[in-house]
Amino acid sequence: MVILHGFQILNDVLDSLNRALIRQKWMLGDRWNRIGHPFIWVDGKQQQSSTLFMEGPGAVLQALSIYYEEYPTLDDVRTDDHDQVFQNLTDRLGEFLRRMGMGGLVEEYGNYIHVTALTRAQDYSFIKRYASELPTEPAHLDIGPGFGSHAFYSLFHLGGGYTGVEASDFYYNVQRHTYRYLGAAFGGYHDPVIEEALGATPETVADNIAKASGTGKVSHVPSWYFEALPDQSRDLHAERGQPFRHCLAAIPCQPGAQGGWLFLNSRQPPNQAQPSPAPL
Repeated sequence: MVILHGFQILNDVLDSLNRALIRQKWMLGDRWNRIGHPFIWVDGKQQQSSTLFMEGPGAVLQALSIYYEEYPTLDDVRTDDHDQVFQNLTDRLGEFLRRMGMGGLVEEYGNYIHVTALTRAQDYSFIKRYASELPTEPAHLDIGPGFGSHAFYSLFHLGGGYTGVEASDFYYNVQRHTYRYLGAAFGGYHDPVIEEALGATPETVADNIAKASGTGKVSHVPSWYFEALPDQSRDLHAERGQPFRHCLAAIPCQPGAQGGWLFLNSRQPPNQAQPSPAPL
């Protein structure tokens, strides 16, 4: 619960996390005193201590602005439809902002749209070129989605189901905006935190998470419900950075399908590091 100008504002994401910490006994004994719980954005506290995190449309723009430097697409990565995908993603991101009520800002923040769309077109091209054995409609698991932009190429161009797993309440709330926009076009959007806030039991929430992700659907999963994802159920696992290494190490869940692909993108300049796909 957050207190702002004397008013109590319910944060359903943090409320859900707190219930999970109590239910799963992360607030007792050595788990509380020495180990610490795994459902956390590891670098988030340090970043939040020096940064004003906004809410609503402002938070969406803040998350979108993470990508602001353009790196060229390497010839070894570029696919025949790269430019078409890039243009489509640019158009979709602009449309998303307009539907958020920020149409007047599309030109002003055009660089963030451009670089985000280009980065995701590069990710798409890399996956298509080097993970050629993926199913035609892959089940895509995105760990730490940030703004949620991986979902754009996943749904519009890979054509499968998409599941985003998040630890940060700030980014979870940002992703809600992104996924609601995409869910309107792709068979709906499942938000288990809302279900829990409206009275669903943890068992019901976990069961619905297991059922929710399928071809053409957008599924959202807080990290403390990661175990609810069925084993061997995802063909493509994408991850950027380190927020979930502790989570994945602590929870006995293996959503990656045998023969699926792991995609890691460090977002470094081309001469320093490259995305790397690897079969599971």
